[in-house]
Amino acid sequence: MDNRQYSNTIEPVDEREEKKKELVACGRFDEMKVLLKKYELNFYDDEIQDYIQMFDVIGKLCNANITWQETVSVFAKLALISGDENLISGRAKMKAMYEELDILKETKEKLDRKGKLFFAFSVYAACSIISEKDDRKHFFIGLPEFESEEYIKYKMEEYWALDPYMFTFAF
Repeated sequence: MDNRQYSNTIEPVDEREEKKKELVACGRFDEMKVLLKKYELNFYDDEIQDYIQMFDVIGKLCNANITWQETVSVFAKLALISGDENLISGRAKMKAMYEELDILKETKEKLDRKGKLFFAFSVYAACSIISEKDDRKHFFIGLPEFESEEYIKYKMEEYWALDPYMFTFAF
């Protein structure tokens, strides 16, 4: 027997609270789908788990000083910088992203120098590194590279070895 009680009256509910309840009820997979659509990040249905993994890794690299929603929002904004044709080199793109992190309300005064550097590199990696780990089609070609924080740190060291001045803007 169902012991739930139902009400015939509809109480006014704050729209933001209603959306929050929906996200909590639907789980991480559905939450990610909602966030990707909200911030206009293109995705294929079969890569949502990859996005979840990537944003978890970015959060860990930044010591989880910003929320998951803020991470997705900032990623979307920085991905636009990565596509800027006026910024020729990878270093110029990362520097512009690094500087933008000081301006954006989601990250301003929340990330230290190291967190900003990891975030900028992560967006650059997602947008620019061609992954050999996965033969599926991805909107962000570097998405499969985000298997762990250690692997992203390793990729960062690879870039540093190729160009010792790559990250000097952060020091």
